[in-house]
Amino acid sequence: MIYVTENGTSLKGENDLSKDQILKDDFRADYFRGFSNALAEAVTHDNVDCKGYMAWSLMDNFEWAEGYETRFGVTYVDYKGGQQRMPKESAKVVAELFNTLCKA
Repeated sequence: MIYVTENGTSLKGENDLSKDQILKDDFRADYFRGFSNALAEAVTHDNVDCKGYMAWSLMDNFEWAEGYETRFGVTYVDYKGGQQRMPKESAKVVAELFNTLCKA
């Protein structure tokens, strides 16, 4: 039995991009599509007993090793604009994957 407790990716220099570019995080969306589909295939075809999955992270946040420099979240956090939060493209993809791949 396995639990995937932290799964995600970052992009070096992502924090230096414009907000619009950060919100359109196709690289992260593709990463989640690939990983989630491979995991679903392992469960379906190879009888892998996966009991849980958690994307890392649901929000951009403070990382101990790099502070606010690296963004991992599927939700954009505006650190300088009152902590306003906006879903990135990857948030929509993760929601879609959960709706189509997860069993009730």
